[in-house]
Amino acid sequence: MSLFDDPSDVSCPQCGTTDPIEIVYGLPSSEMIEAAAEGAIALGGHVIRDDIPAFLCRNDGCGHKFGRL
Repeated sequence: MSLFDDPSDVSCPQCGTTDPIEIVYGLPSSEMIEAAAEGAIALGGHVIRDDIPAFLCRNDGCGHKFGRL
């Protein structure tokens, strides 16, 4: 489940790759760990601040974190 209507419409501001990976914050459940291992989400850690990124670029050569929750 995404926090956003259609993440496929979002593109990386650094390289332009579309459909980024959503970064999920908080204590991960076993399902979240499995989804992260499959590349469906990225785990962002349990510390939540005002300036944390919402997305991770799916392009292996880029890996830019961007957007805000």
